[in-house]
Amino acid sequence: MKDANYVLWRNLDNTTGNELTGAPGKKTCKDLKKDLIRLAAHADKQFTPSEDGFAQSPIESLKAATEGWDGSQAIEGEKAKTLRDWLETVFLFIDEDNEKEETRFDGLKADIEIGDARNAAVQALRARVPVFVLFSNYFRVRPLIHLKQLATRITNGTLDEERYDYGNVCLLNLLGFDAEELSEMGASDEPDANDPEALEAFREKLDERQYQLNAAEVNLTREVRSVWKPDQSKGEAAKLRLRADGQYLKVTVEDDLGVEVELNQRSEGFR
Repeated sequence: MKDANYVLWRNLDNTTGNELTGAPGKKTCKDLKKDLIRLAAHADKQFTPSEDGFAQSPIESLKAATEGWDGSQAIEGEKAKTLRDWLETVFLFIDEDNEKEETRFDGLKADIEIGDARNAAVQALRARVPVFVLFSNYFRVRPLIHLKQLATRITNGTLDEERYDYGNVCLLNLLGFDAEELSEMGASDEPDANDPEALEAFREKLDERQYQLNAAEVNLTREVRSVWKPDQSKGEAAKLRLRADGQYLKVTVEDDLGVEVELNQRSEGFR
């Protein structure tokens, strides 16, 4: 089984299929018929109804157990259980000195188990299939967002996908921000330098916005790391950074050395 592979596919109608390749195939009734009959015939020679306490001989019980079976049907589920039970009964009548029939018995037992073993393997592997994302069809985030312009397009209902609007709105929603709110926090012109109280209030407003962005970038980094595992040995990006400058919100990626690059300089998959 070491060369076996699990193959999964999805059809155009969104249905899926899967199979094991390179593994032993399921046996059918036709595949096992000759060996079952020969083993039953051998067991019949050791069978004595009056002494063994069985109502039917091995040949008769095999015919009764497999009556109506289609030769092309796979041995699995109830059919496999029926044949396992029959083999356990027949085992009592196999001459232990007959190596050929002992080998036939072992071979039949192994063949009967293949169907259920394959089914169990496929079921276990199907449950472990990861989520695949066709990222080329997903909206991206622009590395530099003009908050006032974005807020205006949201209000007017004129979002432009070509300008990354949808991706930018998704980013702000994920972070728990509103474009207009962030825009207003940085909308005021810097007050007169001779008015210390106004300068302090202005600075506090900008600081508050950056504090909120700092908390948001921690959550964003955590979300990204949950699906994109950075390889620190290769210096891959470890953190997302959000910086506000007036009406601009800038998204950068910081590697493990602290070097920041704009988001659009990262790979397509990461973006």
